[in-house]
Amino acid sequence: MSRAESKARTREQLLDSAESVFARRGYTAATIEEISEGAGFSRGAFYANFADKSEVFLAIAEAGQQQAFAEIAARIDATEAEGILDMMYEWFTRVLVHGRLRRALDEFRLVAIDDPSLRKRLASFERAATDLTAQVLADFCHAHGVELTVSTEAFAGMVTALVGGYATRLALDPRAVEPEEIGQALEALWSGLVRAS
Repeated sequence: MSRAESKARTREQLLDSAESVFARRGYTAATIEEISEGAGFSRGAFYANFADKSEVFLAIAEAGQQQAFAEIAARIDATEAEGILDMMYEWFTRVLVHGRLRRALDEFRLVAIDDPSLRKRLASFERAATDLTAQVLADFCHAHGVELTVSTEAFAGMVTALVGGYATRLALDPRAVEPEEIGQALEALWSGLVRAS
């Protein structure tokens, strides 16, 4: 194994360990020592690959976001127009509401508010999620001749805010929302913004 391959493998092992620690402990309680030990390395190996805990967390979140949106793009390509709401409901609730890193991401948002550099990176991460959602929706609308009364960017922002709000309520009280309520809200939003033909 070359030095570059060894470094890449070490980085991947640290990322895997960090994801496991963040999923189990959240962002705030996770430590660099725990991440390093979980991968079988020292703190020195961690710092050779990442500047700090926030950098490894954002690397995981961004990679997960790319994978999640590749999945929804593929699923939407295979979905007929009448199945879009069921598919959106299943995907958004699984990824945004019950995602492995949901708690860690919520905690990271609180930390980022007080740190201008982290706030800028998190804003970029959130904007990328909205942009990806908008692109997927635009492709679907074009393929099926659907016209919205707002831009796909605006619709994507509404959807992510709606589902994110439900996710926060569920995190506080799992009994606060009946599962079908999220689907009903998405259906009302979609129906209200699709231009009648």
